[in-house]
Amino acid sequence: MGILQSFGSGFGNMAGVNLSRKLFGDNRIEQKREEERLRIESEKELREHAAIERMADNIEERIQQLSTISIPQDRESLIELLNQLAYLLQVYKVHDNLNTKNKIRNRYADAILVKYEQVLTIFSSMYNNDILLDHFKHTLKSARKLRFIKKYPAILVIALGALTFIIYVVIAG
Repeated sequence: MGILQSFGSGFGNMAGVNLSRKLFGDNRIEQKREEERLRIESEKELREHAAIERMADNIEERIQQLSTISIPQDRESLIELLNQLAYLLQVYKVHDNLNTKNKIRNRYADAILVKYEQVLTIFSSMYNNDILLDHFKHTLKSARKLRFIKKYPAILVIALGALTFIIYVVIAG
């Protein structure tokens, strides 16, 4: 009985499609499918845009919180703040700038780096002979280097290609 029912349903479906094509023309079904595809695509874009907006608002809030952190004047508190910011630099890594979400994420990572530089400048001006100063400067240098490599990989590939070409010309010439 199931096979006959299935055959009947399939036959009825095909008959309905053929009747629809005869009455409304061949393009009616394709138009409906295209309209449905466009509707689904636009809903998906709206959801994605809303998610990006929420993400941007969240990042802006975090940047605002970061900017309101007061910079202490005593050595221990400065060291503690520098260590916390170094931790944040490790956690919130920079991504490439190929899509909107990465650009938004990078804004927070850049804000952390700016705050780290600000605190380090104050620390080095107040305690320029401190034994930890080299460590903090090394952390800053590493973070800047990593930021550049991650954020602008295309520039590095082009530069590496140009350097390879120059070396080849010099050796071959």
